[in-house]
Amino acid sequence: MAPAPSALSIATSSLTRLVKEEQSYHIELAQQESRLGRLQSTTATNGSTRQTHDADADADTDNVEYQIRQEKQAIEQTKALFPQLRRRIEDGVKTVEGQLGPEGTQDQAEVHRAQEALTNARPALGLPPEQYGA
Repeated sequence: MAPAPSALSIATSSLTRLVKEEQSYHIELAQQESRLGRLQSTTATNGSTRQTHDADADADTDNVEYQIRQEKQAIEQTKALFPQLRRRIEDGVKTVEGQLGPEGTQDQAEVHRAQEALTNARPALGLPPEQYGA
């Protein structure tokens, strides 16, 4: 039977997961903003070229306006996640740093993974991406 993972290993895995989660929310936000831009440009283009109003055109415009409102709401919800996620990453960094023991008392591969996780967490906290522990 394999030994149970150490507290450092667990804290490192948690921090790594949080950093990946934060990165995925940034990607999601960029995609949402791109969709919103396309919807808004569609509305501007259709609104300026349409000479006559008919029922189908009005329904299409209403649908696009609804989609724009929905996309704006999704963007705001995604942005609202960042402060809490940042606090969780800060807590994760403190936990990993607290689990790092004196040099030579822990598995060096585990220590290396922890230092790598700390280095990867720096940009999420708005810090320059310097290498941790180097």
